[in-house]
Amino acid sequence: MRWSEEEDRIILDNPELNSQELSKLLNRSQKAIMHRRAKLRSSIKESNEGNNNILITSDWHIPHYDKEMLSLLLNTAQENNTKELIIAGDFLNLDILSTFAKRETPISVDEELGEAREVISALLLQFNDIRVIPGNHERRIISRLQTPLSFSAFFNMITSDERVKTVENDFILLDTKIGTFRICHPGNYSKVKLSVAVQLADLYHQHIIAGHSHNFGFTFSRSGKFLCFDCGGLFDEDKIEYIKDTSTHPSWEQGFIFLKRDASEIKLISPVAHLSLIVGKQHFPSFFSSKGKGEERSVRAQ
Repeated sequence: MRWSEEEDRIILDNPELNSQELSKLLNRSQKAIMHRRAKLRSSIKESNEGNNNILITSDWHIPHYDKEMLSLLLNTAQENNTKELIIAGDFLNLDILSTFAKRETPISVDEELGEAREVISALLLQFNDIRVIPGNHERRIISRLQTPLSFSAFFNMITSDERVKTVENDFILLDTKIGTFRICHPGNYSKVKLSVAVQLADLYHQHIIAGHSHNFGFTFSRSGKFLCFDCGGLFDEDKIEYIKDTSTHPSWEQGFIFLKRDASEIKLISPVAHLSLIVGKQHFPSFFSSKGKGEERSVRAQ
């Protein structure tokens, strides 16, 4: 009996299930399950050959995103043959659902979803694997409805393309040779750059790539064992009225992160500079260089 697309999706989307569990679920023999899983994994490996890197973004705040940043993201993906993208929360803005006072009538949810569809369509011309984490702005719709609604069901209003996958939690875990990366949109916020990522790193004993802060940068955890990143955003500050107010909050910083799957190189990419971290044999960045505005400099990591 031929395998259906639905059966293949169940096998691929449930790596935690063993062959016996899948056998009961799909009503097929364990041997058949084992052979099919091996074939599917081999197929994915072949299709991804040469594609060993990921781009990680957050905080687009559609419709207030920067089209030049989108172009920079797509150009970076093309130059590096990157086919995998992670959106770490706040892809949408959903200001109309905010409980904060509004100066002007924000665009409707329908209009915002329409613009999000256009952006997803542009991304799917380059990426064949897009994973989306819910942020606090997406959760606005759930809190306003006051009834259970999965993030997956909500995002299906934007796209049902199988190349776009969602998670219900605020993080994705990525295993590498230097340890696990937690790519997340934490509920905590701090005006102090990188402070939330630093706290999370030693709490979870993982490297952290965090959205939500609207900051962009890199440091080490307090223990010195983990890498901590604030991954900026693809927002356009000029389109967001409330951040122009007089405030002690820092300016928002644009950017996104390029990560090789083996974590041998990590790049922080912004409109003004590119920073590369080279991971050495000790499984820790021993050297990094930055390039921006026609100038290149190198610094030894302490």
